[in-house]
Amino acid sequence: MVVRQTGWNKKKADLLIVILIVLVFAGLFFWVWWGNTRSAGNQLPDVTMNTIQGQAYPLQETNGRVRLLEFIYTHCPDVCPVTTMKMVELQEQLKKQGIFGNKVEFVTITIDPENDTPEILEEYARRLKMDQSGWTILRGTEGQTKEVTQALQFYSEKADGGLISHSTITYLVDENNNIREKFGMGASLDTNEILSAIDKLVGKGS
Repeated sequence: MVVRQTGWNKKKADLLIVILIVLVFAGLFFWVWWGNTRSAGNQLPDVTMNTIQGQAYPLQETNGRVRLLEFIYTHCPDVCPVTTMKMVELQEQLKKQGIFGNKVEFVTITIDPENDTPEILEEYARRLKMDQSGWTILRGTEGQTKEVTQALQFYSEKADGGLISHSTITYLVDENNNIREKFGMGASLDTNEILSAIDKLVGKGS
C-alpha cells in the first residue's frame, strides 16, 4: 500500500514538472510573439501638437504610415543637425523606392518650443533640405513637449547658454503607433540599419 502511494506521488510530481515546463515555454513563446507583434517600447502618447503650418497633428494618428521620429532643437551645435542630415539621406533613398510620404513619414519635434518658432523651424528645414511632402515638423507648448518626452523616456533639460542636454534616441514607429525600434542620434545613427528596419515594416506589415 505504501509502495503504491509513493508511485502515485512520483507520477503526480512528474506530471507537475511537465506542466511547469510547458507553461515556461508557452510564456517564452508569448513573450517573443508579443515583442515582435507589438512594440519594442511603448506608443506615442495621446497628444496633439501643431505643424509649422499651424495644423493640428494628433501623435496617435498614423494614417497607416510607418514613422521615423527625431527630437531636435535648432540651436543644437552637433548631434541634432547631424541626425537630421542622416535622415535626409534616408529621405532620398526612400524616394527612390517610392514610399516616402505615402508609406513612410518622417517626424521632427522641437524640444525648445520657446525659441524654435515656426519661422525658425521652416528655415531649419529649408537649410537641411527636409522635404515636407513627407516630413512633418512639430511644435507644441512646453507642457505638451514635456508630456511627449516623458512618455518616450527622452531626457531633456535646459542648460546654460541656450543649450539643452538631451538623450540621443531616434524612434521607429509602426502603422499601429507601436514603437518598434530605437536608434541613436548623430554619428551613431546607422542609415542602413534604419532602412532595413523600415523595409521590413513596410514590406510585411506589423
